[in-house]
Amino acid sequence: MLGAIELPVGIVASLFFLNEAVHGVQWFGMLLILTGIVVAEKRKVS
Repeated sequence: MLGAIELPVGIVASLFFLNEAVHGVQWFGMLLILTGIVVAEKRKVS
């Protein structure tokens, strides 16, 4: 799980620390990654 969350954390960190622009496609990609993590964790619990 920690390996999958590395990319969204990197994008958000670049937004705050480097003042880089984050585009809609990147936000959508982060949403897909986080949704995949949630789905995988729910399947483990069930």
